[in-house]
Amino acid sequence: DGGAGNVVVKHNWMKANAQYSTAAVSFNNDWPGHYATVDSNYLEGNGGADFTGGAMGKANPNMDHIVVTNNKLSPNNSWGDAAAYGFDPSAPGNVWTNNTNAVTGALIAAPRPL
Repeated sequence: DGGAGNVVVKHNWMKANAQYSTAAVSFNNDWPGHYATVDSNYLEGNGGADFTGGAMGKANPNMDHIVVTNNKLSPNNSWGDAAAYGFDPSAPGNVWTNNTNAVTGALIAAPRPL
């Protein structure tokens, strides 16, 4: 949320804290960040999505070079199959591949920005 960059989140089990957040991983674009990788994690949201990607209808440009690959997203969130939102697959360098439902193994399509 503060324009950070060069972030790597890899090989973790992450669950949102019920008291403070709704997503296990959340990139917001109040001040767009760049160059973040989220790879090979188990993500479980709490009361919302497992992953939010930063392109959430704000006036600032979308985050770019955000790579989200090989993650398992829990269906244990209030969004059900829509376990992720706010990611812009058309922004420069953004990649969403091989992210699946942790229970069924079904691929989860790249979410669109809000």
